[in-house]
Amino acid sequence: MMYASRRARCARTRRVDVKFALERADARAAMERRRREFETEHERAELRQLESANAQCETLLRRELESIRAEHARRVNEANLRDAELDVRVEKVRRELREVCETNEAAEASERERVEREARAERERATKLARARAIELRTARAVRMIQRMFRRWVSNGRKRPKKSKKKKLKSAARQSNKTPAKTKTRPGAKSKRRA
Repeated sequence: MMYASRRARCARTRRVDVKFALERADARAAMERRRREFETEHERAELRQLESANAQCETLLRRELESIRAEHARRVNEANLRDAELDVRVEKVRRELREVCETNEAAEASERERVEREARAERERATKLARARAIELRTARAVRMIQRMFRRWVSNGRKRPKKSKKKKLKSAARQSNKTPAKTKTRPGAKSKRRA
């Protein structure tokens, strides 16, 4: 072995080198394969973590969405209840306001009627007073005229005023219980009756 030829030694060396090269290549390939497997496993683990985190996030988001929906539904129900209560209150206030308006209208109508009655009574009272005043004035004027005529008659030496012809006819008719005949008067002639 020791005395082998140089060519044989070179061939053996090449074979050994090839063997070592193959072993190193196999080792590198195995290491590369293990590295890739490790990376793949690591990536798979990260993917599983991401998937679990995603699932957790989806669950949390779903729960949050459900809670938001429940809160929204609760607020909507509360708002509807408040609206219903406000509608009831508004209807009550409207009814009370309508009653107050009707009461005010009735009070105004009664007050208007009372004022009209008072005004009518005041007008009637004023009319009666005016009529009474006019009657009083006419009576006073008539009394003054009678007194003036009586003074004139007394100053003329008469004891009582003369009776007019009509009065004489009336007294004669009363005495004879007959109606007096109508006297024909000339058209345009003035009556001699005294006021």
